[in-house]
Amino acid sequence: MPAPKGQSGREQRGNHTALIQTSKVIERLNKQALGDGDMEPLDVTAAQILLRKTLPDLKVSEIEHSGDVTLRWQKP
Repeated sequence: MPAPKGQSGREQRGNHTALIQTSKVIERLNKQALGDGDMEPLDVTAAQILLRKTLPDLKVSEIEHSGDVTLRWQKP
């Protein structure tokens, strides 16, 4: 589908991402996991794809640092 006049494809994708209601997708998946849902396997896959587009991936990151590090803490 071509982008509307005056919008690039990237802007159009951004608009669609903003319209996805992540909380509702998560609510449906929670109901399904608890046995209260009526989702088909294809619905679960679609929800997974939508969540990938709206939530950041939480991947392990390694941070390299050179130099001194000072740790400070306070006893409770």
